[in-house]
Amino acid sequence: MISEHAAVNLRPMTIGEMLDRAFTVYFRNALVLTAALIVVLVPMLVLNYLGQRDLLGLDLKMIDSTIKNPNAPPPPPDFNQLMSYYTTSLPYLGLTMLLATFALPFANSAIIAGISRSYLGQPVRFVDCYRDAFARWQHVLLLAVLWIVALVVGIIIAYIALIIIFLVFAFAGAAILPKAPAVAGVIFAVFFIPAFLWLIISSLQVYLAWALSFAAITLEHVDPVKAFGSGFSRVFGRGTYWRSAGVAAAMLGIVLVFEIIVGAAIAALFLWLKLPTDSAPLALSGFSGLASAVITPLSFAIVAMYYYDIRIRREGFDLDHLTQMLSRSEPPLPTPTA
Repeated sequence: MISEHAAVNLRPMTIGEMLDRAFTVYFRNALVLTAALIVVLVPMLVLNYLGQRDLLGLDLKMIDSTIKNPNAPPPPPDFNQLMSYYTTSLPYLGLTMLLATFALPFANSAIIAGISRSYLGQPVRFVDCYRDAFARWQHVLLLAVLWIVALVVGIIIAYIALIIIFLVFAFAGAAILPKAPAVAGVIFAVFFIPAFLWLIISSLQVYLAWALSFAAITLEHVDPVKAFGSGFSRVFGRGTYWRSAGVAAAMLGIVLVFEIIVGAAIAALFLWLKLPTDSAPLALSGFSGLASAVITPLSFAIVAMYYYDIRIRREGFDLDHLTQMLSRSEPPLPTPTA
């Protein structure tokens, strides 16, 4: 039975209301939502640690040497040792990428399904969330492949654009800087700083589109191509761009505050316990895991709030839609026999 509390939640929201409800839904179901991620995240973290520990240890030794002997140049790294570390890390990093590409989307779909169940006032159980996620596993994997292709093409285009922009400003700077350094400084402040902030926000908007596409594949039962397109249209479409930019900026602020707090706590713990430098790679891996285990489900709770809000505003989405979507993945009731 759908609770009355669930029914009042499906209405247009301000960004502040989205964040408030995202925190409420997350903390109400934190154990299940975090568990849905941890079953994929823990193997990824273990593999990532095994691949990165030697390289991180080498970097930390150089930093430690520089701190202890600030007047002496840091010792150059052993090239053969460095190449050996890279070669050893490749299998682990390859397995990590495979899990991130083909297993993490199911965890994200399970989290969104759990948040949707919370909206309906239904019990949010680990098994139910993953049953919803695996109901159309072929489509989830095809959507993941689509995103890999899109990201590769996007990165190539972005690199070409950045090279062109760099060359244009390099030639302009070479012409202006010797004659008017103040003007060059103003141009830098006016163009580069806003461009940098826009790039960060745009990256988070792409993350929103990615997450929304998996929400569509899980809840709407559309094909991968339509889900891929719906993610972009709901973030970059008419009437949604600035709203999605505001949500992305809010997510950035939450992530930065959380990482600063947890990073400061880890640093304080190191200083208080006087832990050896050799344990730093393990601590950094643990910090990364803790941050991801908390931030990812919370981020998807925010994504889910944005998903409902956009569909309510643009598509007349209501509680009946959500009930029908989730009921498709429910197992059929047994037929009574005489």
